[in-house]
Amino acid sequence: MLAAGAALLLSGSAQATDSGAKSAGVPQPCSSLSLLALGRHWFWGSSFDRQALGDAHMVQLVKTHAAVLVPENALKWEVVNPRPGVRDLSDFTALVARFGPSGMRFRGHPLVWHEQLPSWLERAAPATLREHLHRHITWLVGVHRGRIHSWDVVNEPLAHDGQGLRASLWFHALGPGYIAEALRWARAADPHAQLVINDYGLEGDDSVSLLKRKSLLNLVRDLQQQGAPLDAIGLQAHLRASAQEPTFKSLPAFLAELRGLGLKIIITELDVSDHDLPSSVAERDRRIAQIYSDFLTVLVAEPGVEGIVQWGMSDRYTWLNQLAPRRDQTSQRPLPFDHALQPKPAFAAICAVLSNTSVAPGLGK
Repeated sequence: MLAAGAALLLSGSAQATDSGAKSAGVPQPCSSLSLLALGRHWFWGSSFDRQALGDAHMVQLVKTHAAVLVPENALKWEVVNPRPGVRDLSDFTALVARFGPSGMRFRGHPLVWHEQLPSWLERAAPATLREHLHRHITWLVGVHRGRIHSWDVVNEPLAHDGQGLRASLWFHALGPGYIAEALRWARAADPHAQLVINDYGLEGDDSVSLLKRKSLLNLVRDLQQQGAPLDAIGLQAHLRASAQEPTFKSLPAFLAELRGLGLKIIITELDVSDHDLPSSVAERDRRIAQIYSDFLTVLVAEPGVEGIVQWGMSDRYTWLNQLAPRRDQTSQRPLPFDHALQPKPAFAAICAVLSNTSVAPGLGK
């Protein structure tokens, strides 16, 4: 039985919510994003953090609309190995206990990242980091062998300005070869898991996105020449709304290039920040819905796309309110459901694109 917060989703149209925002006009059938996505041979997923496990309505909302779950923090190094010799999977185990019985699949995130590292590792001698990384990947992938079907093996390896690789802890200690080594170690730990390189800022038409794409394609070709195992590219898709941006005219060609290199494409952390938009909820919701529509319209025309993961399903738990708060102190509204777990125009836009069997190919705004 659906929780009260999700019951409206089956009604076919959303009522006005939050400061007079208008009806989302949800089309039929739209009882489940994951079922609609399945009709396009996609999966639809969501991130989830342990802090929300006590929110029964939120749990039910995610079960209704997601087929794949990504632990937002539960598999990060600082959580699973907070002190030398201490391994703690309790946060992830709690997620599996709550969502696993419903048939939810799990993606692992992330194995190698320059953020959220335990303090003991950041203080470790550079000469020891290769062994620490090898041990970490071998353990974490191996202990979940056959249960986590896909891993973000290397997260955000590209420089923020698009100029080559990021000068991270791993790059400085191990050189650029750390990426190929991490992929090989992950493959050895679970030969059947999907191995992914995941990064942000690759979706739009802005100059930095175009530079990052070139850097990523150079990296992929180099890895393939080395024989390193790589199955897919993750585009985080933390999109940022403004009056005119982002646009996606150049995205189809980039996606086709990735497919041409034999790679699957996963949208791994989709949301749309309204940090730069006016205070009007109705205007923010309208603009965010349009961006979802523009972005997804490109994706449905690309056969290499395998699935979409939202970085949260509801504004109630979005990370943006902590890390990118709006200047007017109102809450950001980046996700398909509002703080009250009611569907928004973004949800209607997603449903419309997923339901449309005649979307024109390659038409991003």
